[in-house]
Parts: sequence; C-alpha cells; structure tokens
Amino acid sequence: MGSPGTDPAVQIDSSIAAGTPVVYVATWEEERLEAMLGKTSRALFGDDRPLWIWTAARGFTTGPGQDRNLVDPVDALSFIASENADAICLMKDLPAHFESNPALIRAVRDVYDSFSWRPGTVVLSHPHIIVPPDLSKELYVLELPLPDADELLELLKSLNADYDKKKRPEQVAGAGFACHAGADIKRGAGFVSANGQRLVVRRRNSSEWYQPGESTVANERELPGSYHQNLRYRSDWWHGKAQKMGNFPP
Repeated sequence: MGSPGTDPAVQIDSSIAAGTPVVYVATWEEERLEAMLGKTSRALFGDDRPLWIWTAARGFTTGPGQDRNLVDPVDALSFIASENADAICLMKDLPAHFESNPALIRAVRDVYDSFSWRPGTVVLSHPHIIVPPDLSKELYVLELPLPDADELLELLKSLNADYDKKKRPEQVAGAGFACHAGADIKRGAGFVSANGQRLVVRRRNSSEWYQPGESTVANERELPGSYHQNLRYRSDWWHGKAQKMGNFPP
C-alpha cells in the first residue's frame, strides 16, 4: 500500500520510476489518473509517447494494440507482455474480472515478470480495491484521494490556458470575487465576459461558467456593464442598492 498523507501524484511517479511492474490505483477519477500518468510517462521516457489505455468494452484505445480488438483481458495482458515497447499501460476496471476469470491472475503475474526487466508499468484502475490473495505480492496498491487545493489550482490554470491573457479570468476566489486580467471588474460582479463565455457569481460563494447563448438559471439576470462600476461589493447585489437599480436577487 502507498504511504498515507503522501501526495498521490508523487506516489505514482516514484513507484513507476522505481520500476514497479504493476500498480493498482483505486479511484473513480479515470481522467485525472490519465493526466497524472501522462506527466509520469513524459518524465520517465523524455518524449510524448502515448499511454496504452485499455477497457473491456473497447479494447485498446491508444497504443499499438488499438487495431487488434483485444477486449478479452487475458489476451490484452498477453499482448502487453509480448511487446518489447517501453510504455505505461492503463487497464481500466480490469480487477472487476478477477473473480470470474482465474486465468487473469496468471496473466497479471506474467505481465509482472515481463516488466520486471524493462522500463514501464501496467496500471490497473478500479473504484474499489479487489486484490486476490494470489496477487498480494505482485500488486502495489494506491488510493487516489480527492484533489487538494494545489491540484485544483493547476486544473483551473490548464482550463484557462487557451484564453488570451487579457480576456481570461486569472482567478476566481472562493469568497465570490472575480478578478479579470486587464479589466476593471469590481468585487461582486454578476458575470464576466471572456471570449463569449459568462462567469456567473452566485450566492453562497459559488460560480459557474456559461457558454455563449446558454441560459442561466431562472431569475439570474445578466447585468449591464455600468453595474460593474457602481456596485463594488458582493452585498450590494442582494440588498437595497441593487434593487434600486432594477436588479433583484434570485
């Protein structure tokens, strides 16, 4: 098992960099795990080679096996073991098949032996920890916790990476304030336009993005730009000053 309290991305990086043949990650967040493994792969191999991603429904969706229709998990693991390419292979939900497919345990052990002498790792993912006793020595098990504040900040930065610096929001603070690079947006602004999108700052310190033309919830009103100059504080939007200007809270 991984060490409690240690950054999960660090645990994944260190286990793969140390040459761990098979890593089991318990998580519901497959896209987040893919992003972590992509960074680990680039750091390990020094290039942009793709992850090999497999699911029981589609077989390999990336990597050299994607044209082979290998939906059977034993066949997929046998293919990985026979290939000499160094890579990180993500096998989604494979542990769900352990109980109904005893040959799968042998296939995992064969893959373990194969990756014991070459770079790369097979990563098994599943929302729950299902480890047969016969694989207790082969599987290094990690649980992926919820993202912390630093990881959420990195996610927000990546989502904003395509916006022009002068138009995209640089930060949306938890207190309900919207800060906009290069624009004079005051605290409590009802929405911020960024390349046609709208950021609606709601009550209870929450905010949501809306695509161009997409309607906000009932009674949530778009506000004239002059309001940004006249309503400086969040409380102004929900009390008398806003109502005198024709705006009513949702």
